[in-house]
Amino acid sequence: MHFFKTVFSPKTIMECFSLALRFVGAAYAVIGAVSADFADLEIGAVLLLLALCLWLVANMHNKKVEILRENGFRVQARIRFIRKYWLTGISCGAQRHPWRFFYEYKYGGESYRGRSDLLWEHPDFGSGDPVTVLIDENNPEKSCPDFIPAFK
Repeated sequence: MHFFKTVFSPKTIMECFSLALRFVGAAYAVIGAVSADFADLEIGAVLLLLALCLWLVANMHNKKVEILRENGFRVQARIRFIRKYWLTGISCGAQRHPWRFFYEYKYGGESYRGRSDLLWEHPDFGSGDPVTVLIDENNPEKSCPDFIPAFK
């Protein structure tokens, strides 16, 4: 089960869409190849190409977050609210839906807002709780949580 939680726990909504399009695109491509129906094969190829584009965008985001985690400046933030994405879910034995928390922080006299990547377990914190975030000092609008908080 650990394999499925690792593979099927995307960090961003883009990764969720990319994962879904990969499955659908592959199914259309296989059906088109087996039945010699080139329309299905073309649909599968387009969906797989779209999935690749979404995956590349998500990968660029993940690289930016990785750089921010290595070089970011730590500031304290407050969690504004937590949201559960009901329409985005993955079934691997049990239905799972991602969570995301939204936070607000101050830097240089200005207020900024940010959001976490997707969390696949219910977070063990709530609105108003403090969280440490990493920011880019040259562009304080870019931020990410310093850690993934404990889960229930």
